[in-house]
Amino acid sequence: ELYPTHVPGSPELSASPMANLSEALLPDRKATWFEPRSAVRAAYINSVKSVFGTGLLALPSAILAVGAPAGCLLTALCGIWSIYTMQLLAWCVDAAVAAGVTPKSYGELCLHSLGRTGGLLSA
Repeated sequence: ELYPTHVPGSPELSASPMANLSEALLPDRKATWFEPRSAVRAAYINSVKSVFGTGLLALPSAILAVGAPAGCLLTALCGIWSIYTMQLLAWCVDAAVAAGVTPKSYGELCLHSLGRTGGLLSA
């Protein structure tokens, strides 16, 4: 048997090994694949991971490939573009809140800001 359903001296196990892992990691509450918490905290953590993750590791190779002047220029342009898109998101949130809507996700923000088609494209 590939996954034993019972090991002597341990509680009953389910047939799925992932369920067993979830129960072991989260014993005192119901385990789910998606549990929304703080959207701001999650966005911040994802931003930090993307900036200091593979992008930072790949930057020397990219600058070596295009040369130092072009690499610095492209890095600056990407930074300016990132700041601009963050400002656009902030404006969209402000407009949604002013209209009496509090978007709880990026999809809801796109639906409110861009209409039905924009909401479908963001999904």
